Amino acid sequence: MKKIISKIIIILSLTLSTKAFSSDIILKDIRVGISKITTRIVLDFNKNVQYNIFNLRNPYRLVIDTTDFKTKLAPETLYKKGAIRSIRTGTFSPNVSRTVIDLKYPIKIKKVLQYKKDSKKLVIDIIKASKNEHKNQKSIKSDLWSSLERKSKIAQKKELDKISQPIKKSGKPLIILDAGHGGPDAGAIGIGGYYEKRVTLAIAQEVYKTLKATGKFNVGLTRSRDIYIPLRTRYRIAEKRQADFFISIHADKHSKSSVRGMSIYTLSNKASDREAAKLARKENAFDEMISGSSLKNEDDTKGILIDLTQNNVMNSASELTNYLIKVAKYNKIKLLRRPHRFAGFAVLKSPNIPSILIEAGYMSNKYDIKNLNSKNWRKRFANVLTKSLIQYYEKYPLQN
Repeated sequence: MKKIISKIIIILSLTLSTKAFSSDIILKDIRVGISKITTRIVLDFNKNVQYNIFNLRNPYRLVIDTTDFKTKLAPETLYKKGAIRSIRTGTFSPNVSRTVIDLKYPIKIKKVLQYKKDSKKLVIDIIKASKNEHKNQKSIKSDLWSSLERKSKIAQKKELDKISQPIKKSGKPLIILDAGHGGPDAGAIGIGGYYEKRVTLAIAQEVYKTLKATGKFNVGLTRSRDIYIPLRTRYRIAEKRQADFFISIHADKHSKSSVRGMSIYTLSNKASDREAAKLARKENAFDEMISGSSLKNEDDTKGILIDLTQNNVMNSASELTNYLIKVAKYNKIKLLRRPHRFAGFAVLKSPNIPSILIEAGYMSNKYDIKNLNSKNWRKRFANVLTKSLIQYYEKYPLQN
C-alpha cells in the first residue's frame, strides 16, 4: 500500500493519572495514512498494549480498547481524513482506555498489526464496506485481552461499590454532585480547546468543598477524576447512597457564540422548547456514542417516561431551581433569558431523588468560557448553589 502518512489533528481526552488507574504506558502519537481504498490508523505507544477492536453503529464508529495509557497530545479541532471524521480517547474503565473513531461511512477491518520490538505501534487498516459488513464485523482481540478485561470488570465493580456506599447522614441532607461527561466522553469542546468534562469536574469539586465547609451538608461526587460513568449509573449511585438531592453539572456549547448564561433543567416528558429537547437528546445519546449501550430498553429517549410517583421529586427540583435563580440574580451570575427549562434528561430520571441539571455556561461564548475556567467565578458559583440549598432546606427540612 502506498502510504501517505500525516499527523492527524484529533480531539483527545488527556487522561488524568491517579493511583487507582496509574499507567506507565504513553500514547505518543496518532497518525493516519490513506491510499485509494484503505485508511491506515497508527497508534504509537512507548510499550506494547493489549487490545480489543470492534465496530459500533448509529453513528458508524470504530472502537479501539487498549491497556490504559496517558497522553500529552493536545486537544485540537475536528479533522476529516480518509474514512475518519474525528477521534477521541480517554479512560473507559479501570486499566482500560477507549479510543473512539467517528467514521464517515461503514467499514470493515482489513488488517491489524502490532509491532512488538522497537516501534511498539498498533496499526489498523480499514476499508469501506456495506452496512451489513460493518454490523457483522467480529472484534479483533490480542491474546491476553480477556484477562485484562476480566480484571477491569472486577476493579470497576469494587470502585462503584465504594462510591455507592450510603453515607451516615447525622440529620444533614446528603447532596450528590455529578460532574458531567468524563473519560472518552469529552462533552462539548469549547473556545481554546477546553473540554466540558474538565470544566464540570473543576466546578463540582469547588461546590463539594464549599458545601462541606458549611457543616450543614453531607456531600458526595459521582466522579472525582477523569473517568467514564454511564448515565444510568450516575443517578443509581445517588440512589444507593440514599441522597436527598442530585445535582448534575454541565457546560454545553451553542451554535450562536453570542448566547451565554446559566440555565437549570428539571425533568419533564415534554420539553419546554425545541432547544431544550435537542440538548436532552444529545446528552441522552452520549452513552450510545461512547459505549454502544442504549437507553432505549429502559427509556423512551424522545421523552423520558415519568411515573406519577415522580411528581413530588419533580416539584422539589423546581423549588430548588427557583431559589437558585433568585440567588444567582442577586449575586450577578449571568442567566439565560428563560433560565428554568424542562426536558427528558436520562440522568435526572431517579423516581426517588429530586434532581436538577445545571448548564453553568456556554463553552462557545468567550465570556462564559473565561468564567468557567476562572477559580474566582467557580467560587461564586459554588457560593450561589450553597446559599440556594441552605434556603431550600430551611423551608423544607429533612423529615426524620
